[in-house]
Amino acid sequence: MSGGLRGHVPSLDGIRALAIGMVMLAHLWQGPHLPVLRELSRAGPYGVDVFFVLSGFLITGILLRNLNHPRYYRNFYIRRALRILPLYWCYLTLIFGPRIALALSGAPTPPSAGPPWVYYLFVSNLYFVSIASFPDSLLDMTWSLCIEEQFYLIFPFLVAKLPRRALVLGLVGVTLAAGPLRYLAYDPGNLLWAYVFPPMRSDGLALGALVAVALHHRRDRLLGGLRLLLWPLSAALGFLVAIDFLASYPGPMAVMHTLVSAWTAALLVALLSGQHPRLDAIVSWAPLVLVGRISYAMYLLHPAAYMVTSLILRQLGVPGTETSLASASAHLGIASLATVGMAILTWRTLEEPALRLKESLAPNQP
Repeated sequence: MSGGLRGHVPSLDGIRALAIGMVMLAHLWQGPHLPVLRELSRAGPYGVDVFFVLSGFLITGILLRNLNHPRYYRNFYIRRALRILPLYWCYLTLIFGPRIALALSGAPTPPSAGPPWVYYLFVSNLYFVSIASFPDSLLDMTWSLCIEEQFYLIFPFLVAKLPRRALVLGLVGVTLAAGPLRYLAYDPGNLLWAYVFPPMRSDGLALGALVAVALHHRRDRLLGGLRLLLWPLSAALGFLVAIDFLASYPGPMAVMHTLVSAWTAALLVALLSGQHPRLDAIVSWAPLVLVGRISYAMYLLHPAAYMVTSLILRQLGVPGTETSLASASAHLGIASLATVGMAILTWRTLEEPALRLKESLAPNQP
């Protein structure tokens, strides 16, 4: 493997497509729980762990390649802002703008989602823990963005200041500690402590960062060992799904997030090794690459797409999703297509123009 990853890698977008597919199935399938769909939809939240590993890997690689850049911190935060803020803040404004206008006019308003500032400042996950619930389906997904941004608030300083050995040991410690912390933090009255509080969900980010450090410093033995774990981890995950291990109680919550993160890290190394051309061809399939490229917008917009399409389908007389498999499938399919359409539109009009500013405002090391 090379000592760094540069340019666009289609297979990484393919992994993102897998992750967003898992998340959307969990959120958008509202029909009868057929055995296979039940397990797939219950596994959906683990798609976020896949995103975390990819994010930890890509961002750490960027930091390591730019350590000697004279504007290391400035460029990193400008580039992150251009990637995350335009779409995110526009989405929040579309959600909160009408609600604030209704409140000022004295008209009835939807149930409160909480103060807008907790979303704009990336601390909604802490707010969710404080109220022990997700208050609004249009904003629930913001917790994972908050964990990422909170992680990257301090991580560039750790990469720059810590010796390599200390950084690696710290990342290993975070990875190993997250599962036990989830177990200890488990509270049936407030499951969000174990689900959205940063220390309990940092194992995916840390594992992705470890892969990036190993790749940057050419630790081929470590990378090779991780690559060999892909199939055993795949078998373990398949077994656990088959015995209905996915559930909201301490054991699975402690184990599964780390296991899925380790599987994602192994998949990542296997693809980057170049020794699995068939697997690379599958995840580099053009439709998957497209979905992966627009997955950030899909993640933000799919609850709104489902809400709008459901309202339209009800007005057209389509039955509800609870008892009809055909109706539930129609809702899922149409909402998914609407999500893709909205994501392509926002990519072209908002995300892509913002990303083009990166090289002029904050160029990375050549």
